Amino acid sequence: MLFEISKDPDVLAYDRLPSLLYVAGQSGIVLHFKVSIVGVIKIGEGLIGSNAHTMAVDSSSHDVCCALNSGRA
Repeated sequence: MLFEISKDPDVLAYDRLPSLLYVAGQSGIVLHFKVSIVGVIKIGEGLIGSNAHTMAVDSSSHDVCCALNSGRA
C-alpha cells in the first residue's frame, strides 16, 4: 500500500502497544498510521510546526513529543 508522505520525511516514532506509527519531516506535517497484521491505515495528519527534528513516544502515557528546530544556534 502506498501513501502520500509530506516533503522530506525523516523522523519516525512507533508506539508499540497500540501499534501506531508517526512520520514527520521538515515540512512540519506529522502523519499518523495504524499498523496491523493486515496492513497499514492512515488515520490522521496535522501540522506540528516546521523543521520537525526529533519525535518520541512515551509508551506508558502514549504521549507524542516533538522537538522543533528554531533555527538559532
